[in-house]
Amino acid sequence: MKKDRFGKARTLYPDELDTLVASFPYSTPKILAATLRFSGGRCSEIAQSQWKHLSSNYLLLPAANTKTNRSRSIPINNKLRLELELWEQYVKPKSSEEFIFSGRFPNSYYKRQSFDKALRKYSPFEDISTHTFRRSVLTEMKRKGIPLDVICSISGHQDVKTLLIYLGIDSAEQFAAVNVL
Repeated sequence: MKKDRFGKARTLYPDELDTLVASFPYSTPKILAATLRFSGGRCSEIAQSQWKHLSSNYLLLPAANTKTNRSRSIPINNKLRLELELWEQYVKPKSSEEFIFSGRFPNSYYKRQSFDKALRKYSPFEDISTHTFRRSVLTEMKRKGIPLDVICSISGHQDVKTLLIYLGIDSAEQFAAVNVL
Protein backbone atom coordinates (compact mmCIF):
# COMPACT_ATOMS: atom_id res chain seq x y z
CA MET A 1 0.00 0.00 0.00
CA LYS A 2 1.27 3.46 -0.85
CA LYS A 3 1.47 5.88 2.06
CA ASP A 4 2.93 9.38 1.93
CA ARG A 5 4.39 8.66 -1.52
CA PHE A 6 6.18 5.48 -0.38
CA GLY A 7 5.32 1.88 -1.27
CA LYS A 8 3.22 0.41 -4.07
CA ALA A 9 0.18 2.17 -5.44
CA ARG A 10 -3.14 0.60 -4.51
CA THR A 11 -4.73 -1.73 -7.07
CA LEU A 12 -8.40 -1.17 -7.90
CA TYR A 13 -10.85 -3.46 -9.69
CA PRO A 14 -12.45 -2.27 -12.97
CA ASP A 15 -15.70 -1.15 -11.32
CA GLU A 16 -13.69 0.84 -8.77
CA LEU A 17 -11.66 2.45 -11.59
CA ASP A 18 -14.93 3.41 -13.29
CA THR A 19 -16.18 4.93 -10.02
CA LEU A 20 -12.92 6.85 -9.68
CA VAL A 21 -13.13 8.28 -13.23
CA ALA A 22 -16.80 9.17 -12.68
CA SER A 23 -15.90 11.09 -9.51
CA PHE A 24 -14.20 13.87 -11.52
CA PRO A 25 -16.17 16.75 -13.03
CA TYR A 26 -15.93 17.01 -16.83
CA SER A 27 -12.47 18.50 -17.18
CA THR A 28 -8.90 17.75 -18.19
CA PRO A 29 -8.27 15.55 -15.13
CA LYS A 30 -11.37 13.44 -15.89
CA ILE A 31 -10.27 12.78 -19.47
CA LEU A 32 -6.71 12.08 -18.33
CA ALA A 33 -8.12 9.65 -15.74
CA ALA A 34 -10.21 7.92 -18.42
CA THR A 35 -7.17 7.65 -20.68
CA LEU A 36 -5.09 6.15 -17.88
CA ARG A 37 -7.95 3.80 -17.00
CA PHE A 38 -8.08 2.35 -20.53
CA SER A 39 -4.39 2.52 -21.47
CA GLY A 40 -2.26 1.47 -18.52
CA GLY A 41 0.20 4.21 -19.44
CA ARG A 42 2.32 6.26 -17.09
CA CYS A 43 0.63 9.53 -16.15
CA SER A 44 3.60 11.68 -17.16
CA GLU A 45 3.84 9.98 -20.57
CA ILE A 46 0.13 10.16 -21.37
CA ALA A 47 -0.20 13.77 -20.16
CA GLN A 48 2.33 14.95 -22.76
CA SER A 49 0.28 13.60 -25.69
CA GLN A 50 -0.56 16.00 -28.47
CA TRP A 51 -3.51 15.67 -30.85
CA LYS A 52 -1.07 14.71 -33.64
CA HIS A 53 -0.15 11.60 -31.58
CA LEU A 54 -3.73 10.31 -31.67
CA SER A 55 -5.14 8.16 -34.45
CA SER A 56 -8.40 6.25 -34.53
CA ASN A 57 -6.67 3.12 -33.23
CA TYR A 58 -3.54 4.20 -31.34
CA LEU A 59 -2.03 6.79 -29.07
CA LEU A 60 1.62 7.27 -29.97
CA LEU A 61 4.01 7.97 -27.14
CA PRO A 62 7.13 9.54 -28.69
CA ALA A 63 10.50 8.39 -27.34
CA ALA A 64 11.23 11.83 -25.87
CA ASN A 65 8.11 11.52 -23.66
CA THR A 66 8.70 8.01 -22.31
CA LYS A 67 10.63 6.80 -19.30
CA THR A 68 12.50 4.28 -21.46
CA ASN A 69 13.25 6.75 -24.29
CA ARG A 70 11.61 4.29 -26.68
CA SER A 71 8.47 5.26 -28.57
CA ARG A 72 5.47 2.98 -28.40
CA SER A 73 1.89 2.92 -29.58
CA ILE A 74 -0.90 2.11 -27.18
CA PRO A 75 -4.01 0.59 -28.77
CA ILE A 76 -7.20 2.53 -28.07
CA ASN A 77 -10.39 0.67 -27.25
CA ASN A 78 -13.86 1.89 -28.26
CA LYS A 79 -14.69 3.43 -24.87
CA LEU A 80 -11.54 5.54 -24.84
CA ARG A 81 -11.93 6.48 -28.50
CA LEU A 82 -15.41 7.85 -27.77
CA GLU A 83 -14.18 9.80 -24.71
CA LEU A 84 -11.35 11.37 -26.71
CA GLU A 85 -13.62 12.22 -29.67
CA LEU A 86 -16.06 13.97 -27.32
CA TRP A 87 -13.17 15.76 -25.61
CA GLU A 88 -11.85 16.96 -28.96
CA GLN A 89 -15.29 18.39 -29.81
CA TYR A 90 -15.40 20.06 -26.38
CA VAL A 91 -11.94 21.68 -26.41
CA LYS A 92 -11.85 22.41 -30.17
CA PRO A 93 -8.06 22.33 -30.67
CA LYS A 94 -6.81 24.86 -33.21
CA SER A 95 -3.76 22.78 -34.10
CA SER A 96 -2.61 19.16 -33.95
CA GLU A 97 0.39 20.49 -31.99
CA GLU A 98 -1.82 21.28 -28.99
CA PHE A 99 -1.72 18.98 -25.99
CA ILE A 100 -4.72 16.72 -25.51
CA PHE A 101 -4.45 17.40 -21.79
CA SER A 102 -3.56 21.08 -21.77
CA GLY A 103 -2.08 22.77 -18.74
CA ARG A 104 -3.01 26.09 -17.29
CA PHE A 105 -0.43 28.00 -19.34
CA PRO A 106 -0.42 28.33 -23.15
CA ASN A 107 1.40 25.49 -24.93
CA SER A 108 1.77 23.45 -21.73
CA TYR A 109 0.52 20.02 -20.79
CA TYR A 110 -1.30 19.03 -17.59
CA LYS A 111 1.39 18.08 -15.08
CA ARG A 112 1.41 14.88 -13.05
CA GLN A 113 1.51 16.91 -9.83
CA SER A 114 -1.66 18.77 -10.84
CA PHE A 115 -3.38 15.47 -11.64
CA ASP A 116 -2.25 14.04 -8.32
CA LYS A 117 -3.80 17.03 -6.54
CA ALA A 118 -7.10 16.62 -8.45
CA LEU A 119 -7.03 12.88 -7.76
CA ARG A 120 -6.76 13.45 -4.03
CA LYS A 121 -9.53 16.06 -4.15
CA TYR A 122 -12.12 14.01 -6.06
CA SER A 123 -11.27 10.40 -5.31
CA PRO A 124 -13.68 8.41 -3.16
CA PHE A 125 -10.76 6.05 -2.33
CA GLU A 126 -7.92 6.37 0.18
CA ASP A 127 -4.27 5.59 -0.44
CA ILE A 128 -4.24 5.95 -4.20
CA SER A 129 -1.85 7.71 -6.54
CA THR A 130 -1.49 8.46 -10.22
CA HIS A 131 0.18 5.06 -10.51
CA THR A 132 -2.95 3.31 -9.20
CA PHE A 133 -4.37 3.40 -12.72
CA ARG A 134 -1.29 1.73 -14.22
CA ARG A 135 -1.03 -1.02 -11.62
CA SER A 136 -4.77 -1.67 -11.73
CA VAL A 137 -5.02 -1.86 -15.53
CA LEU A 138 -1.97 -4.10 -15.92
CA THR A 139 -3.18 -6.36 -13.10
CA GLU A 140 -6.62 -6.65 -14.69
CA MET A 141 -5.06 -7.60 -18.03
CA LYS A 142 -3.16 -10.38 -16.23
CA ARG A 143 -6.34 -11.54 -14.46
CA LYS A 144 -8.12 -11.73 -17.83
CA GLY A 145 -5.40 -14.03 -19.16
CA ILE A 146 -3.60 -11.59 -21.47
CA PRO A 147 -0.09 -12.99 -22.11
CA LEU A 148 2.58 -11.15 -20.15
CA ASP A 149 4.61 -10.32 -23.27
CA VAL A 150 1.55 -8.57 -24.74
CA ILE A 151 1.08 -6.62 -21.50
CA CYS A 152 4.78 -5.63 -21.67
CA SER A 153 4.31 -4.32 -25.21
CA ILE A 154 1.45 -2.10 -24.05
CA SER A 155 3.01 -0.98 -20.77
CA GLY A 156 6.47 -0.34 -22.18
CA HIS A 157 8.22 -2.70 -19.77
CA GLN A 158 11.32 -4.15 -21.37
CA ASP A 159 10.99 -7.52 -19.66
CA VAL A 160 8.44 -9.60 -17.81
CA LYS A 161 10.48 -9.54 -14.59
CA THR A 162 10.01 -5.79 -14.27
CA LEU A 163 6.32 -6.06 -15.16
CA LEU A 164 5.74 -8.62 -12.41
CA ILE A 165 6.64 -6.00 -9.79
CA TYR A 166 3.54 -4.04 -10.86
CA LEU A 167 1.03 -6.83 -10.86
CA GLY A 168 -1.19 -7.10 -7.83
CA ILE A 169 -2.22 -10.46 -6.40
CA ASP A 170 -5.21 -10.76 -4.12
CA SER A 171 -6.15 -13.49 -1.65
CA ALA A 172 -8.85 -14.91 -3.97
CA GLU A 173 -6.18 -15.59 -6.58
CA GLN A 174 -3.96 -17.22 -3.97
CA PHE A 175 -6.80 -19.50 -2.83
CA ALA A 176 -7.68 -20.37 -6.43
CA ALA A 177 -4.04 -21.31 -7.03
CA VAL A 178 -3.81 -23.68 -4.05
CA ASN A 179 -7.24 -25.16 -4.79
CA VAL A 180 -6.07 -26.55 -8.12
CA LEU A 181 -3.75 -28.90 -6.19
